[in-house]
Formats: sequence, structure tokens, C-alpha cells
Amino acid sequence: MPDFIPAGLLSVLFLAFLAKHFVADFLFQTHWMAIGKEGRDHWIAPLAVHAGIHGLLTSLIAA
Repeated sequence: MPDFIPAGLLSVLFLAFLAKHFVADFLFQTHWMAIGKEGRDHWIAPLAVHAGIHGLLTSLIAA
């Protein structure tokens, strides 16, 4: 196991996570999620779905 992370790999991972964030927050997030997760009541389901999308996309990058 190396004691450092190559700058090229770090750059690729940064760009991959930046793209993942864009996809999860702007392309896959529905109006129900965007409005629902900021509400006072019944916010847990939209937030859980949104977080699940982030988790799924993160696992695709990490695999």
C-alpha cells in the first residue's frame, strides 16, 4: 500500500464526485425531493430517497 495518492488519481476522483453531485442534485432530484426534504413535516422520506441516490452513485464510483 503506497504512502501517497497520485495527483492524477486524486484529480479523477474529485471530478467523478463533482459529476456525481451534479447528477444526484440536479438530474435525479425530483420536485418532491427538493421541496419535501426542506419541509417541517414528512421530510424524512424525500431526504432518505435523495440520500439513497447519493449513496448509490457513490458506490458506483467506489466499486
